[in-house]
Amino acid sequence: MFFNKLKESEKRKIKSEEFIHKLGILVDPNLPFLPIEKDTKIRTPIEILYRSLSLLPVCINAIDESEEAKKDALTIGFLFNLGDHITEKERNFLTNDSINYEDKVLLSWRVEAIQTLLWSLGLISELKPLNDFYSISEALELIFSIGKEVGDYLKHIKMRTKKELLDELDLYYRLHIVCSELRANNIENNILSSDIVYERHYALSWITYQNNEDWDNITLLN
Repeated sequence: MFFNKLKESEKRKIKSEEFIHKLGILVDPNLPFLPIEKDTKIRTPIEILYRSLSLLPVCINAIDESEEAKKDALTIGFLFNLGDHITEKERNFLTNDSINYEDKVLLSWRVEAIQTLLWSLGLISELKPLNDFYSISEALELIFSIGKEVGDYLKHIKMRTKKELLDELDLYYRLHIVCSELRANNIENNILSSDIVYERHYALSWITYQNNEDWDNITLLN
């Protein structure tokens, strides 16, 4: 009865904290509430679809430096006509042969953002565990199992509800803070990957228009 009387944001916070506690990890109980449904705008399915498709060539290039991989990335770009959907930073990466190794590693993790975007579209039933990496091969296998035209995907999309998206945003916001605190205190754990958490939080922040920022300039809430 008490739980039913709580406000939406309070329920969401409690649910997230309970999930984190079950992992055996402490989370700061004083972290703020996040926006509620009526105050949140969600990006359209077509926006999210193009964003996930546009990340494919970026991840392929970041993970594999071979000429074959570069050709695969170009093929995907042409196949889905992604030219207008690639961001400025992504375009610079794809056209610059002198990107340093650290930047490539960071961009290779964007495959976790792809997973989150596809999940938001209902094309993935659930996100993998917090320490289980999503691979580019998994992303490509799923993409090409659906089709080779944007219209094929639109037929399969079952957009997550605003509640589902905000539930995940709240959870990954708190998990992101947890990861930051663990790192600051030099505490290692094998329960969750900070890179996975970061990318999922990044994608969810973009989907839900946190701070109204574009993809290249997301400022996460920690």
